[in-house]
Amino acid sequence: MLWNRIEVKQVAGKSRLIELVSQKPLKLMAPCADSGDRAQVIVCHYGGGFLSCDQTGIQISCRQNSSLFLGQQGNGRVYKNKGDSPARMTMEVEVEEGACYVQHGDPLVLHQNSRFNQRQKWNLQSENCSVLNLEWFSIGRQANGEKFAFKSFYNDFSVHINARPFFIDRFCCEPAITDPLNSGCFGEFGYMLNIFLFGAFTPAAKIFKPYYGYSPGEYAVSASFIKNKGFFLRGLCKDKETLNPLENHLFCELEDRGLFFNPLKRKY
Repeated sequence: MLWNRIEVKQVAGKSRLIELVSQKPLKLMAPCADSGDRAQVIVCHYGGGFLSCDQTGIQISCRQNSSLFLGQQGNGRVYKNKGDSPARMTMEVEVEEGACYVQHGDPLVLHQNSRFNQRQKWNLQSENCSVLNLEWFSIGRQANGEKFAFKSFYNDFSVHINARPFFIDRFCCEPAITDPLNSGCFGEFGYMLNIFLFGAFTPAAKIFKPYYGYSPGEYAVSASFIKNKGFFLRGLCKDKETLNPLENHLFCELEDRGLFFNPLKRKY
């Protein structure tokens, strides 16, 4: 597997990219956009998504007191798989003392007969780090009537502090083996939203409280604080627009607190 590489370091009071290496099928771009003293990288796909043979990874290093935003150009896609081996995406993130890392993803759309494994391991050098992970998953090309036509989807997200496990979330869905309409899977919904906060970002989780609960056929949202240091939210919804306000309010709150810029202003 060929690794993509991103390394950010604080230079003269601003976060600068000191290494940016792209390997197919991914392309990493550094836009010239106003983000204050924070570095930005946008992930794009050659061909728009993952093929069955793709095995790729990204290694990210945020050096002391640096700040990085990692976003996407648009929806990610996993195309049909003709074999038994899934397309694989691996991310290794290292965040040093006082550094800040924000990862914001557009929906990953699982096409008919696709297989996809994603593993993310984030290691924080200390509790004096601030990180945010926001990711969306879609059950298929729903506008075309395609739902749960993929073969398998596995997502493994773990956060470690000084190499010791702090939070682990694993999700697996294989429609041919386990009914995806079960409440422990996607249920009646078409999108999944995961949000993880840690460090200075954690107090911003208070803005989610009005969304907690279940509205039949519309959404279900549950969340929990983790040892008073972190926070995790999982939301399910029929239409992405239903829970879009969560990410909008989150970035507005972070901007109002002076903790991070709002990347959605540029994007939308």
